[in-house]
Order: sequence, then C-alpha cells, then structure tokens
Amino acid sequence: MKLGVNHKNGRPWSLTSWLNEVVPVPGQFSLEWDPKGRQLIIRRQGVEFWTSGVLKGGKFEFISDESKHMYNFTIVSNEDEEHLVYNDINQGGQSAWFLSFEGKLLGFDGSYIAETENCNGHSTDEGCKRWLPSCRSRDDMFDKRSGYFIQGPEPSSLDNNTKHTMNDCRVTCWNLCGCDAYTFLYDNQTGCKFWEKKGEFFQDLSGIIPALYVLIPKSSQNVNSK
Repeated sequence: MKLGVNHKNGRPWSLTSWLNEVVPVPGQFSLEWDPKGRQLIIRRQGVEFWTSGVLKGGKFEFISDESKHMYNFTIVSNEDEEHLVYNDINQGGQSAWFLSFEGKLLGFDGSYIAETENCNGHSTDEGCKRWLPSCRSRDDMFDKRSGYFIQGPEPSSLDNNTKHTMNDCRVTCWNLCGCDAYTFLYDNQTGCKFWEKKGEFFQDLSGIIPALYVLIPKSSQNVNSK
C-alpha cells in the first residue's frame, strides 16, 4: 500500500479503520501522509486527531520510541505521485501497519507506532490534537468504572445510530456540557447511552454492575489514586 497523493487525479492514498472490532466496514479513523506538512496524520471523521510531527532525518517525533529504532522513512516524489516509504531496519520478519477502530496505529506484531490512548480532547501530548469545550477542564478525563449515579441508573438519552462507535460516544459526551458518563447501546458496541446531570457517582467494586465511562475531575483522580 501507499500513503500519499496521486498527482494525476489528486486523490490521496490512505488507510481506514474498521467501524469496531467486530464490524469490518469503514470506520471513523484514517491515516494519511501530508505532503505539505511532511507528517503523518490520523483523522477522526476528517478532523485531525493525531500528528506524527515533521519528518526529520528519517524519523518522526511522535511515533513510539520502539518504532523510531525499527523504521527508517523516506519520501518518493515525482510528477506522478508523492508517497511515504518505510524500511524495517531489522529486515528479518514480516512488516505491516494496522489502524485500529480506536485510532491506534499498530505494527505487525501489535506494538504501538502511535499510542493515541490519551488523545481525549484536552491533551497535546505525543502528537494529540486538542479540542476543549468551555465547560471542561484540561484535567478532566473519562474512566471505565462500575457503579451508579445518585439520581438513578437509567441513561438520560440514547443514540441509536449503528454507525456511531465508542469513540463517537466519548466525543459527544465530552462536547456535551452536563454529560457525566457514556457507554455503547448495542451488543456490537455501536450506538450510545448518555448520563447527564445525574449527580454523584458511587463506584461499585464487585463488578456486578455494568461499567460506564464516567467523567472524573482531576480532584477526584487524586483522591482515588491514594
């Protein structure tokens, strides 16, 4: 495969994720090569989610340390096309890249090339792009927890769109002031449930209650980590 641009028709060559781990239709994330910026870009629904940093000396700033020692990168550019080429320095095994439905870029052995776990809207670490609503703090984060809200267990609203994945649920809840938690609606992990203005959340460590992705303020993170 190629990551780049076909100059003859102007079309990009890119890599697209699955919708989720069990539905192999085009998903929310794409990986492409940006010729002008000389960098790799992971986009979520067309919006920049992560960037590799500019290619310098055959290396990218924000790929994993392991990948920096594993690959050398070069650019092929002529009148017909421009694309990125990588060489496996070890030259011993198979080589392939995979873009997960969560927006993570992985090598053939499952190792991270781009770890985007912390690309949650407020972080700019390791190439993440920021989108921060006025109602959120940069230290707020979602954490998977079992438990219940003081004002009841039922969700406030549902999104029954089967093209929406957990990434969509997270972004919607992050951008929706008053949203306290989310999870998927259907068994194939599509659609969304949202809990809004439900008050205090009580964590249950028994594991009996299904887990939600709950918005945790920085102050609560410090308390729970002790």
